Amino acid sequence: MKKYNHPKNAVRLPGYYKSFVLAGFVVLVGLLAGGWYFTKYHEARAIGTLNQNQTYRGEYLASSLDLKLAAKATYPSAPLRTIKDIDDADGIKEQIVSFGVSVSQLTEYGLMMTPATSRPAQGYPVIILCHGYLNPSEYETTKGYLADMRFYAQHGFVVVKPDFRGQGLSAKEGHPEGAYYSMAYNTDVLSLVSALKQTKLINKSRINIWGHSLGAYIALRAAVLSPDIKNVILLSTPADSLTKMYLTYIPPSDENNLEALKIRRQVFSLYGIPAENTAFWNSASPINYVS
Repeated sequence: MKKYNHPKNAVRLPGYYKSFVLAGFVVLVGLLAGGWYFTKYHEARAIGTLNQNQTYRGEYLASSLDLKLAAKATYPSAPLRTIKDIDDADGIKEQIVSFGVSVSQLTEYGLMMTPATSRPAQGYPVIILCHGYLNPSEYETTKGYLADMRFYAQHGFVVVKPDFRGQGLSAKEGHPEGAYYSMAYNTDVLSLVSALKQTKLINKSRINIWGHSLGAYIALRAAVLSPDIKNVILLSTPADSLTKMYLTYIPPSDENNLEALKIRRQVFSLYGIPAENTAFWNSASPINYVS
């Protein structure tokens, strides 16, 4: 009988079995390394430290419902552009303007009223007027809140009413995702803030925000996220925590907007419903940051 020169009690494996074991070991190491990389990748993505361009990091952070993360986002834009002069009644100039939402690669539009008074040396103070919910297909840029806009313009403020994505003149720019379970409209508003800060007409240290209903929620969240917003006026505000809002009702802006309703369901699938995952939803509720 042929003897093998191997240590006592050792088991000699056939060649093909050794290859199988070696291949399995390599696969196991690969899976562990891949899992480690996947975890680190998403940790890095969450805090915005991926070694990629700022727009990509901004896109992720800006879309985070966790306001501590969203506050780290940047919203690059360029000065407002005048698209069309509409009216010059009582010295108040009405214009259609556009601004860039670079984070989402959109160009959006809005209505602007400029005072009849001479431009102050530092520029006009400005009010961003966030409109309430109207079926996105029915919303019109030049209708709604006109008396409010003229009132403030008569008292020396430039007033800008942005068309949120998917509605008004911004109808072909993105989709109307809703206000409560998407950050899309806040990305629009904070990009407008960035555009106003670069517009010579505007005093960038006197940026204010005014919101009604759905727009009031957007305004409150924008004020939490942006230190550039100095004063806030909120009317008919659904301002409670998202957990309490979830337990109370479905906002009409979600219930009647299929796009917003779809996103609402996707978010609940990802994070759990507010009644269960209260830690996350507390971090997403702007009312918790007011102090």
